[in-house]
Amino acid sequence: MSGKNKTLIFGLMIVFSAMMIFILSVNAVSAAGCCFNSGTGACNENSEENSCVNYGGYYSSGNCDSLSECSSGCCVLGSATKLTGYEECNFLSKNLGMGFTDNFKDGANATECNALKNMQDYGACVKEI
Repeated sequence: MSGKNKTLIFGLMIVFSAMMIFILSVNAVSAAGCCFNSGTGACNENSEENSCVNYGGYYSSGNCDSLSECSSGCCVLGSATKLTGYEECNFLSKNLGMGFTDNFKDGANATECNALKNMQDYGACVKEI
């Protein structure tokens, strides 16, 4: 093998190595996980670690299902329902002025949550004059 070919191969190896390092570093920076905000109880998938931590959140490289704080269920908020985590349901209930006693149904999926919404009793208060 001639000196020019060795130099060319060596140069290509350096370029290839630099490209691989760049690709791996970009993937490491842009890897997304779950961000849990303890203030609101919200769990956000596909969050960037730096953004999460900068806003006071707890970051996990896995998906939100891997965090116990993010286990989903159905939050019954008056005549509405929302698929959330326990902590977020507690936060929403307090902000709406509701007591947070038994309005979180742990483990409910979207279909079950919608069914709970449709099962709500509606009525009116009647005041004698």
